[in-house]
Amino acid sequence: MSCQDARVPKLFRDSVAFLFLTHKDERLLALYEDFLRTTQLTKEQYLNFSDDFYLMNWQARNFEKLEDLKHEFPVSAKTTDFYPADIGASLNEDDMLFKARFTAGAELETYSENLDPKKLQLVVLVELLDGASRRLFDHVRQDPELFSKVDKILFLFSQTSVANPFDLANASQLMSDYDFAFVNNEDNWPQEIYFHHYPVFYFLHENKVLERIPGWPLEPEAQAKLVNDTYGRLQRELNQTED
Repeated sequence: MSCQDARVPKLFRDSVAFLFLTHKDERLLALYEDFLRTTQLTKEQYLNFSDDFYLMNWQARNFEKLEDLKHEFPVSAKTTDFYPADIGASLNEDDMLFKARFTAGAELETYSENLDPKKLQLVVLVELLDGASRRLFDHVRQDPELFSKVDKILFLFSQTSVANPFDLANASQLMSDYDFAFVNNEDNWPQEIYFHHYPVFYFLHENKVLERIPGWPLEPEAQAKLVNDTYGRLQRELNQTED
């Protein structure tokens, strides 16, 4: 299929990518693959859209398909380096979290795990390109006592985040007092969580959302106090305070 208007392929790509953010339906990936194989694209479009298709399969955790895609489409070395195809064996699809860290030899290690459902969990949904999320990261680096009343905070990147495992491993090194993870499989998370609004503080227990606090303002003191106070109150309600 040939397109007289060069804007049409981009419009199609953007539409499928937007739908994929919220649905991650395999039929969308099949539609996109057919589009790549049958549409007459410019060389630049073909290169860029091939990278997009590889990334969408990576985000869908279709790791077993990635090696084939690398040979069937002109996926860039940058994309395959940042989003490795060989990590699928280290992840269990039934686990909630997908984590990454650097070993003592500076090698990237990936693994999956679950949250402890019996314990009150504070999970903050964030995104690298989101201004408020980046502001939150700046504030926690500047003030280690910002969330002094919270036992542990997990910064969580959605399944369709543009972040890559190296971003995660670097963040874990820079802010070692906090946990960082990708959503491994959105289906394993409470339905009340909306994965495309950042930042949002979710208070979880027994895989249910007890409360949520959205946003992160320019002046963080009041919001930080609200997060600390909410965590403390929920701990008391769940009888999880330390003597």
